[in-house]
Amino acid sequence: MKKIATIILPIAGVALAVLLTVGLSQTTNAAKSITSSQVKACNNTYNTAVKTADTAYTATVKSASSTYTNNIKAANTAYTAAIKSANQTYATAVKKANDTYKSATTAAKALTAAVAKKTAIADATKVRTDALKKASQVIANATAAAKKIKNNSIVAAQKIKTNATTVAANNKKIAKQQALDALKICKSTVNNPVNNTIPNNSAQPSNNQNSISCASPTDTRQMDIFDSHVHMSSTVDAPRMISEMDKAGVSVSNLYADASHALEAISQYPGRFITFVDTPEPPNPSAWLTQGQAFVASAETQLKTGKFYGIGETNLRLSDKKGNVLTPDVNVPADTPAWLQLVDLSARYHVPISFHFVPEDAVANAAFERMLSHNKDAILLWAHLGFNSMTLDSIALNDYLLRYPHLYFDTAGIQNMQRPIPLDGSNWARLADQSNNGKLKAEWKKFFETWNSRILFGTDAGGGGDSLERWLNYSSNISEGTTPDAVGHWKSLFSYLDYNSARNILSANSKELFLKKQKPAYSYSVASNGTCHSISVRSESSVSALAFNPSTRAITFTVAGSNGTMGNAVITIPTTLVSGNFTASVDGQNVESQSTSTSTSTTISLEYAGGIRSITLMAPATP
Repeated sequence: MKKIATIILPIAGVALAVLLTVGLSQTTNAAKSITSSQVKACNNTYNTAVKTADTAYTATVKSASSTYTNNIKAANTAYTAAIKSANQTYATAVKKANDTYKSATTAAKALTAAVAKKTAIADATKVRTDALKKASQVIANATAAAKKIKNNSIVAAQKIKTNATTVAANNKKIAKQQALDALKICKSTVNNPVNNTIPNNSAQPSNNQNSISCASPTDTRQMDIFDSHVHMSSTVDAPRMISEMDKAGVSVSNLYADASHALEAISQYPGRFITFVDTPEPPNPSAWLTQGQAFVASAETQLKTGKFYGIGETNLRLSDKKGNVLTPDVNVPADTPAWLQLVDLSARYHVPISFHFVPEDAVANAAFERMLSHNKDAILLWAHLGFNSMTLDSIALNDYLLRYPHLYFDTAGIQNMQRPIPLDGSNWARLADQSNNGKLKAEWKKFFETWNSRILFGTDAGGGGDSLERWLNYSSNISEGTTPDAVGHWKSLFSYLDYNSARNILSANSKELFLKKQKPAYSYSVASNGTCHSISVRSESSVSALAFNPSTRAITFTVAGSNGTMGNAVITIPTTLVSGNFTASVDGQNVESQSTSTSTSTTISLEYAGGIRSITLMAPATP
């Protein structure tokens, strides 16, 4: 029996080893199958992201090409119209010269004295010759000017197209780099033995300690609001405005009105209003312009008092009631010397100058570009998101912000443009997805968050022909004449932005631009090991999309500033989140950074070139 037992035991041992080997092999194969599936999912996500980046690039380039074609067409149309007008002027001048000559020679022939007759005919001939010569010179000058304007418009159109294409290429590059980084992180996570362990539900806690969300939904209902763009009229007095502001939760408004009424309202309600130097229009459009140097001197005198926080709002180009491009109600070339002197006052006194300009005409647009380039120290505030009642274009707005670091936009009146809400095709409908409870569309969420430091909230209450109605519907639905609850509409829309972006647009940007109060630092809450940690970023650039990856210990965010400038960001990271010597990169390229540490935090400072950039801070791996 002992021998038999001796034989059976080794056989059992071999069988057990075989069973264990088979079991381990099956487990390994299962793990490999899971790993293979996860890697495939990583690759699919990467391929989708790359395809999306390529599609967005193609769409942007196509749109830029279409805009370029339209601009060239507009330039050619304007050139043709100018030449036609010049030819008509020339023909009229020639006819007048010939008619005058005919009358003069007829009168001369009636003279009896031969010498007098000869002299009169010679004089008439000279007058006609001089008139024809002058007419020829006029048409030559008009043709040369038209050709110059056309060429400048073509150059400007090409520049806009090139910049849009460059921005699109840069965005595609960033998106692909982010996709590649995400792919590396994804594969790294899959290949981590700890993460690849087949979960044992009985041994694992029921909740993932990193699954908590630290980013609270943006609640704009109680946010401080600074309305950067309201008007006072004969139908609305200060008590009415204050009553409506209180109901809407607006603490301060920038009041466009004549000096006497504005200063009276400010005196009556201290701290609730500020005002700009008014550029009057009545009794005629652009009355300020007809005053010329006298108005420029008056504007500077008013700025010296310290009671005025800017200049404007000035109508430079205002469409006619039917939207006819060729017959605007107001058309002041933006490079008019008197206006450029006001722009210089903006730079000299470091105050904003605001204007209404609809970019609907190639010739006017070329002058406008020259104004934007005139003085880099001026603070230019383009009302109504620039396009006013034209179709809003986020690509064009992005292009302007990339090219002009001293340019800002306000949102005034967009809720009233092409009303009523939610009229399909209106500018408000372009911002808000009416099929999804008025949610901010992804295109515009990205735009507002990317440029959150360059956009000011404004309603245009009191503006337009429905001045009283706009104030009555500031926070209510009293009047059927205009959009209801103007402030509420914007609060709802901006609740879809991240907290920092909503705060900056609704109040912080206006306080900084007008009152010279420093904006709060950007503050983000991120999760790690089941705990929320606060990261702050202080920068003059627009900062957005900050995220922390616990697996790679990487902090990423986006900064936006104009091309040709340099940006700086100072990031403070709690040591309870990560610590050590961080490495910094911009668009995937390593850059130098400076850091200081205390027992509670690490502060990192770095610089970067202007544009839309992706910043990554990588903490050292844990031991």
